[in-house]
Formats: sequence, structure tokens, C-alpha cells
Amino acid sequence: MKLLKQPQSVEAFVVSDPFGSGEWLKFQVGQIPKKGMNYALVLHKGSYVKRARLIARSDIPKLIRSIIGWPDQYMPYAYKKFGPKGSWNPFY
Repeated sequence: MKLLKQPQSVEAFVVSDPFGSGEWLKFQVGQIPKKGMNYALVLHKGSYVKRARLIARSDIPKLIRSIIGWPDQYMPYAYKKFGPKGSWNPFY
């Protein structure tokens, strides 16, 4: 395992509620501390990310876990598929 001196940038869809609302955010995380801790708990307001903590899939509430898909699925951002980044929720 290669040790990294700087936080790594991540661009991920952050789910805000059990209905699947959320937005694409760019934030930084450190090295994954243990195998399987490749999900993040993110404290943010709009696109500003205050903190991000790496967690395991089992730490995600079941209602949210069903929205994010299976562990082997990775969905990179694609403008044609998702449109512009940001919240699409009109009540946000």
C-alpha cells in the first residue's frame, strides 16, 4: 500500500435523504484506513464541504444503502447523463 502525504480529491454523488436527493460534490479524503472503508460521511452546505469521514458500507443507514447501489458499482459523473452538477431538488 502506498502512503499518500496529501489528501486525495474525490468527486462523488452525495445522497442527502432516503428519497435519493443529493448532488455531485468534490471534496478531499485521506488514505483509506481499513479495507472496505471506501464510503464517506459528508458534512456540507450546498457545494461547500466542511468535513468528510471515511466509513464502511455497513455504517450507512439501510434506507440510504439501498439507494447507492452495490459495492462493485461505481458511477462516475457524466454531464450527458446527469446534467450540470448541483442540487436538482427545487426545495433545497
